[in-house]
Amino acid sequence: MELLEKLTVHYQEITNHVIDYEKYNLYAISHHSTVIEGNTLTETETQIFLDEGLTANGKPLIHHLMLKDHLDALQFIIERASEKQPLNISFIKEIGSLVMKNTGTAHNTALGTFDSGKGDFRLLNVSAGIGGKSYLNYSKVPAAMEALCSEFSKKLTADLSLAEINDLAFLLHYQFVTIHPFADGNGRTGRLLMNFVQALYNKPLTMISSQNKVGYIESLVQTRQQEDIEIFLGFMREQHLAYLKQEIERLSDTTPPKKNFKGLGLFF
Repeated sequence: MELLEKLTVHYQEITNHVIDYEKYNLYAISHHSTVIEGNTLTETETQIFLDEGLTANGKPLIHHLMLKDHLDALQFIIERASEKQPLNISFIKEIGSLVMKNTGTAHNTALGTFDSGKGDFRLLNVSAGIGGKSYLNYSKVPAAMEALCSEFSKKLTADLSLAEINDLAFLLHYQFVTIHPFADGNGRTGRLLMNFVQALYNKPLTMISSQNKVGYIESLVQTRQQEDIEIFLGFMREQHLAYLKQEIERLSDTTPPKKNFKGLGLFF
């Protein structure tokens, strides 16, 4: 806990002196969150697309749309956090609709039509990947989401420590994806809800590196199988600390480039 507080203070101090840090941090969060879901754009392609609107050669348009939708949703939750938006069903559906705005589809079922691009709750059942257990029955989703919002709304009004804020954010993420209320976009929306809690308290946002995708998914699976939330919380705490350390080290490194090409130094 002491390490978390020290790193957080240092992180906030050092990032306050970097031009456009928040902008590029949001780019990074959107990049990694969508790569976890299959986006193939590199970090460089991500920045060029978001800054200049130029698509990457040979990369699917849907991956660009997925990225842009996520960034819009991320900016939306940060703005709403600054306005002290309460956690409720309509707010979560709005996040889901932004995440899937340009990639969502309508589904026709015996119970009617629902559209993932509009933030509709699913009217069919889904399973957790190959050989995975089924998520909550679709008929129980509305009540489960109401209970989720009621539970966390009360907790979000409390005076929490830094560690408690992060754990609450991680727990909301886990419980949301466990309910899996949408046909698609649940992982991205769950991570956005996590960031929303952190933004409410003006704390650093957690970024799950796409390089740790396997560990991330495994922590979710093992938590469900063993019914031990500490597995997921432990993984997320490590991810958060690792990201703070990484950014502090990166922004503290003022060493000039040593490579020279034909006697000419490269300066970017």
